[in-house]
Amino acid sequence: MRKIFISYSRKDEKKAKAIASLLKRKHIKYFLDSKDIDWGKLVLKEVQEALKKSTTVIVILTRNSLRSQWVAYEIGYAKAMGKEVLPYVDPDVRSDDVPLFIHGLNYLTNLSEIEAYLNPQTGKQREGDEPYGRKDMVLVPAGAFLYGRNKVRKFVERDFLIDPAPVTNSQFLNFMYASEPKDQSRNLWTDDRWLKLQLAARYRPDHPITFVSWHDAVGYAKWCQKRLPTEIEWEKAARGTDGRRYPWGNVWGAERCNCLRSRSVPGTTPVFDYDQGRSPYGCYDMAGNVFEWVNDIAKKSRHTGVEKSEYINRGGSYNRPFTEVVCWYNESDDPYMLMDDVGFRCAKDVDPEEQ
Repeated sequence: MRKIFISYSRKDEKKAKAIASLLKRKHIKYFLDSKDIDWGKLVLKEVQEALKKSTTVIVILTRNSLRSQWVAYEIGYAKAMGKEVLPYVDPDVRSDDVPLFIHGLNYLTNLSEIEAYLNPQTGKQREGDEPYGRKDMVLVPAGAFLYGRNKVRKFVERDFLIDPAPVTNSQFLNFMYASEPKDQSRNLWTDDRWLKLQLAARYRPDHPITFVSWHDAVGYAKWCQKRLPTEIEWEKAARGTDGRRYPWGNVWGAERCNCLRSRSVPGTTPVFDYDQGRSPYGCYDMAGNVFEWVNDIAKKSRHTGVEKSEYINRGGSYNRPFTEVVCWYNESDDPYMLMDDVGFRCAKDVDPEEQ
């Protein structure tokens, strides 16, 4: 049974009581120290016991709580125990002040979003957006281009199409509703992942999907009759033929992408936000926002130490420095790994009859 621990600064007690009132109306058990602590006992032990019995910790993040040692302790203790931590972020909190632990999480900003979290949609109540269609996709022509940091001459053998932007939360939700239960990627989704996807699709429908494995990405691509791009295809789509450093050119511009240096929000942004950051072919978000899975196995693994055990992802993300959103930067991860800054986009071979 769900039980919520409300973590907050004493100066924000009014906000905490508003959440507690909502939980009470929903008949959900909760812990609020002003109500539930026996101040005649050891307070720390009382808090620890309450955290152990809770399933979720809602953290009210305000300027007050960011300075609270108690709130910091409660967050750390909850995370050490593997509890779900759900940040409730006050509008006055600046993105630079937000703790690293919530970057990429589906944090909440008002009571309506908390209510939606408590009552997730079930069944096919909301259709997600359709995949990018043929007319939306970007045509990248065959031919030579300059690849990698050292600008080695590489060839793309044939024309191909690539999505104009990463797949969004809403698009992936559509796939999840439509895919058959026997689909491998569908079966790997737990109730908790379903809930997070539904929240993300409701409140951030046009943000890139994250917390998806390489297998999830492949499943989506097959469902919409596409595939993942190869690493070479992805890089040509990102930088064109002239070997430029960034999709837009060689000069850094903070207003052109979402990364650690330019970030104005603590997480992802809508996939079509950075019009000035488009690649020579017109692709969005090829630098920053989220890394993107591609269809290549890394020659050297980054984590496992086992050869050919990890798949490559490209593009950098919102939580990386500007030095890691250059067109040639890549990393690799286990194909089952779920990360808060990795998504994907799809590619497709050009049908000769359409040319």
